[in-house]
Amino acid sequence: MVKFSKEERNVLGEAFSVTSVCREDILQTRKYMVHNEKEEVEMIKKVLLIDDSDMMWIASKLADQFCGCCFWEALEDRVEQVLENKEKECTKKKKKQ
Repeated sequence: MVKFSKEERNVLGEAFSVTSVCREDILQTRKYMVHNEKEEVEMIKKVLLIDDSDMMWIASKLADQFCGCCFWEALEDRVEQVLENKEKECTKKKKKQ
């Protein structure tokens, strides 16, 4: 079994936010339904009916969908991209020395 220091375990377990959702995002997804100022006002009123617990439910469902759908594949792709860039940087630094 590999042993890690407390600091290394903390770094490995440090969480970073992936995304968030807000009521403005909801308005963005519905803007195609708005054709004039009156409809825009009505849409905003409807979106303002969505309370924080509704938003938490929406965010939870989005997270479930994202994790079930493509999160792990997207994560793997981005990690590979970062590691390739790190390797290129190391190679450039070695060539300069």
